[in-house]
Parts: sequence; structure tokens; C-alpha cells
Amino acid sequence: VSTGVINKDTITVTSVSDIKTYDGNTSSKGIPTIAGLLGKGDVPVLTQVYDDSNVRSNHTMIASVAINNGPSDEITNYSVIYKTVSTGVINTDSITVTSVSDIKTYDGTTSSKGIPTIISGTLIKGDVPILTQVYDDANVRSNHTMIPSVIIKNGTNDVTTNYSITNNTVSTGVINKD
Repeated sequence: VSTGVINKDTITVTSVSDIKTYDGNTSSKGIPTIAGLLGKGDVPVLTQVYDDSNVRSNHTMIASVAINNGPSDEITNYSVIYKTVSTGVINTDSITVTSVSDIKTYDGTTSSKGIPTIISGTLIKGDVPILTQVYDDANVRSNHTMIPSVIIKNGTNDVTTNYSITNNTVSTGVINKD
């Protein structure tokens, strides 16, 4: 007659703070902590992720653990208590956008067909810039300041706020008489 019972051991896995620059994903380099006794040969594999990939300073860090013993997964031998922290930080990535020269005939608007360029920094994979520019005013002259603008999308989501954007102007826009 077998009446022995082996109870699960309780371990607590606690996420840790992490800081990174926006990269479009939830990965974290932080290694959660573990409290409690592990069985002989049991090795914890600790990871964590941010709750989402957007820029802000109060991310909840979500920990996970696998317990390996050689080739076998021993997690079912444990009762795991997960504790989170809400101190994860994702900082903005930086890009610089510069307007380009444009020449047009007076039409009463500040619209420009010129497309500004990103001259420094890199958008992360999946983020797509919508670059536009306008003249500083609609008057006929040859030293207009061209004002760039960018909206950054990932699919249908506006992710512009995940970037710190420096806009550089050029003063070489021309509007000729009609």
C-alpha cells in the first residue's frame, strides 16, 4: 500500500526594474529574483517582459520561470507565486528629420510637394514614417523656411510618441508669382 504524498514546494519569482530605449518589443534584459528552495539539480531559467512596448515609466514587468533538471522540465513540482513591479521604463528613441528645398507657383497655400528625410536615427522594424512639410507662409518670395513634420505608424497604430524627434528646417523654399 502506497500512501506517501509529495507536496509541491513553493517558490516566489519577483520581476525587477529595467530601463531600455524604445525598440518596438517587450523584451527585457532584467533577470527576476527567485526565493524558495529548489530540488537537487533543479536549475531555474528566469526571464521577464514589459507589459507593452510603448514609451513610459510605469511598465509592469512580468516574470516567468522554467525549472530544468537535465532535459526534463520540473516546473510541475513547484507552486509558483509571481510578483510584479511597476517600475519598468522605456525611453524614447531619437531621430532627426530635415526638410528639403521646394519651388512652386503661388497658389495661396503653404502646401509643399517636398518630402523631408530622416538624417539620423533609425526607425525600428515595422514603424513607417509619414513625412510632410509646409512653407512658413504662402507669400511670393525665395527664402521660405520649409517646416518638416513626421507621423510614425506601426500598422494602424500611431507610435510617434515613442520617438524624440528633432525637426531641422531649411530656408530655401521658393514661391514664384503666378
